[in-house]
Amino acid sequence: MIPSAAPFGGVGRSGMGAYHGKAGFDAFTHYRTVVGSDLPFSITGTAAPPFRRSMKLYAAAQLWSARNRTHTRISRARAK
Repeated sequence: MIPSAAPFGGVGRSGMGAYHGKAGFDAFTHYRTVVGSDLPFSITGTAAPPFRRSMKLYAAAQLWSARNRTHTRISRARAK
């Protein structure tokens, strides 16, 4: 008796055409990771251009804030 879940086909030349069913599908499938997110925006959309206007404004605000923090640190260091 042969188990029904066993792949169809043999070994070597007798295995020719043994690409039926799940075993055949698995032989030609490359597994990939898929990530889901409940965030209201796409994280991958923020990683590369073209950027939306809102993303450009956010990035500009972050850069402005970092610039101000740097200037503050430099000013305090010079005052010492």
